[in-house]
Amino acid sequence: MKFGFHNATGPHGEKLSLAVDMLDDDNPLGPPTRYLLALAIAARDNGLDTGILWRRKGQPPLAEAAAAIAARDIEASVHVGWDPTHVEVVGVTLAEAQTRDFSKVT
Repeated sequence: MKFGFHNATGPHGEKLSLAVDMLDDDNPLGPPTRYLLALAIAARDNGLDTGILWRRKGQPPLAEAAAAIAARDIEASVHVGWDPTHVEVVGVTLAEAQTRDFSKVT
């Protein structure tokens, strides 16, 4: 992918990322499920979303993870999606991110 929320820019090339990978400093390569669920809950509390529920084709739904997030249960033992540390804006498509001037959004 040549363009994504991570590398969104303003009309003059200024960096205006609309996504971040929020890694656990203590476990950057293998964050515990507890951290991933807490991240997903915090993201939702702030109007953002994560990749914790993203599935690859053919994988079963991640209903247990969704239920743990809804219940705010960071101790749940659940499977998580393929990009759980990815945090992004909600309500913006990639096409909008390429054409909209986010430098004036507060």
